[in-house]
Amino acid sequence: MTLQGSSPCSGEPCNCPFLQGKLPCWWVVAFNLSIEPVDDFEIQDILRGQQKFDVNIVFEERKLEPLLDAFKERQSKGETLIHWDEYKVKQNDNYKIRPYTTRICWIYNDKVENWNKELEQSSGDPGVKRILESREFSNFPHYRTFLQNPPKIIDLSKRQVSALAHLSCWNVCQYADKIKEYFMH
Repeated sequence: MTLQGSSPCSGEPCNCPFLQGKLPCWWVVAFNLSIEPVDDFEIQDILRGQQKFDVNIVFEERKLEPLLDAFKERQSKGETLIHWDEYKVKQNDNYKIRPYTTRICWIYNDKVENWNKELEQSSGDPGVKRILESREFSNFPHYRTFLQNPPKIIDLSKRQVSALAHLSCWNVCQYADKIKEYFMH
């Protein structure tokens, strides 16, 4: 997971390029890059933590169901998996984290039916669909961390990286106004 933002301590604006750096630093946009489609278990690990790593639990568990429900609803509509909410960060003496409240916009990079349709229409090239259905993109956007393109251990092709960047950018652009409104409110 990649988090854009910084510590809740300074109160200084973040350098989030698509939001022109105008957000207080305790607001976070989270992109989740995974090798699997969204499922209950991965999201539960983020919010609940795995039992053997319970020291890594960050948020209150009661926020799990609304997040999962929002993702499942958007997924059924072919939309970007996005959800925003306020979270109470739990005190963690192990990492010397004091409790505070933060706003998070979760964007989970998953297959987005609406992106595929728009890409095919806007390109005007029927070959785009064939490319995205090719072996190179068989598990797009859920690339493997290791051995996606064997025998190379960690190496995505330029087309794989470009497609992932395009999807991520499209996801943010679809909701840019709502994201800005949420964080500026």
